[in-house]
Amino acid sequence: MKWENEIENLVFDKRTLLNIAKLMKKGLLDRIEGIVSQGKEANVFLGKQGEREIAVKIYRSETTNFQNRMKYLLQDPRIKKVKKTQYDLACAYASREFKNLQIAHQLIQDVPQPFHHEGNVILMDFLGKEGIPYPQLMYEEVSKQDFQDLWEKLWRLWEGGLVHADISEYNILKGPRNYIIDWGQGLPRKSEMGLTYFKRDLQNLIRFFKKRGIDVEEAESRLRALES
Repeated sequence: MKWENEIENLVFDKRTLLNIAKLMKKGLLDRIEGIVSQGKEANVFLGKQGEREIAVKIYRSETTNFQNRMKYLLQDPRIKKVKKTQYDLACAYASREFKNLQIAHQLIQDVPQPFHHEGNVILMDFLGKEGIPYPQLMYEEVSKQDFQDLWEKLWRLWEGGLVHADISEYNILKGPRNYIIDWGQGLPRKSEMGLTYFKRDLQNLIRFFKKRGIDVEEAESRLRALES
């Protein structure tokens, strides 16, 4: 099958094909139509459930970032124990992102809504139109309103107990609203590194909008107060 060849070429693990087959057997996924994006840790495919477009995110088990993967997982107090194999780490990351997306969707809505997790595969809403994803913030015009919207979302997440931990102009999609994606490194506010990563997320947001000429003085003042 075409989708089997494409996944096998891009994800490199037969167990992934088994997970996809399970999703199809459950009626959660009818077919995969192509690649949407390729990242260091995972690939995202466009899938279909009937006429509904869905995003199929697959964490790769073959990666050179084994130590980094383990380090980020062990910083999360929700992760008690992970078998030290590449596939088990991929499954742990998929499970964590699925949980983070569930929490984030309750807190701010503007994330891909997840609806199933199977091993190293996550099914979630596709953020785009007619198979084309919304563009990353990096490539779009931005405004002070965009900054305020995203700034408030990060604070609402923090107040709700969650930190994205990897915010950048590449992890935000600009559609009808600003959507925050890629939640694999997200962790609870109460974790040892929670505040450190929250401040880094705020700094990254300020840096990007400041480079675009947006007034961020008030936010910089609030960040300084947080750091003091």
